[in-house]
Amino acid sequence: LCSDNNSRHISGPGKAPNAADTPMNDLPVSVRMTGRFIIVESNFRLYAYTDSDLHAALIAMFSVVIYRFPGCMCGVMTRESVRQALLMGISSDKIVHYLKTHSHPDMEDLFPPNVCDQLKLWELETNKLAISNGVLYSNFLSQSHFQFLFDFAQSLSIEGGSSNASGNTIGAVLYANPARRLLVVHDSSHESVKKHWKKNKKLFESDS
Repeated sequence: LCSDNNSRHISGPGKAPNAADTPMNDLPVSVRMTGRFIIVESNFRLYAYTDSDLHAALIAMFSVVIYRFPGCMCGVMTRESVRQALLMGISSDKIVHYLKTHSHPDMEDLFPPNVCDQLKLWELETNKLAISNGVLYSNFLSQSHFQFLFDFAQSLSIEGGSSNASGNTIGAVLYANPARRLLVVHDSSHESVKKHWKKNKKLFESDS
């Protein structure tokens, strides 16, 4: 760890600091009073020059703490540590906002852009799978029965509706297999689909 006369602390690769190297009292009063005490590196390491247990706990929520001394702690953001934060409801935008809000004055306009991008990518990985409650329709007597309900469910609009591989919205349809006549619709649309079938099933009595 290197320190110049202006109390600017930049870590050297692979070299752990002594606690005496980074006392809080060596930091400018403006840094200690405004809470701008974090340095983030492009290798996802971060250095926090603070004695605050609260800030230490917050940083530990999205990083792996490597060491902590009086007035200084070092951590690294990993895929798993960030994922755990995301599962607790802490978004990548919130993590970046916290780091930028408390970034050291020497990091003005120097926040590593690759860190922002990677945090967002890790968040997108976590959001790949979405759980939705649905109702299965099966045992259709004919293909026309299936197609009738499929078309109706597809025309319905739900919040956060599904889309197919081409990006086209497919309404309340969560899954459909025409060959096996299987249809899964979002549970919020179940009553609408059921009422629509009861209202129009007489049209298909000749198919039975």
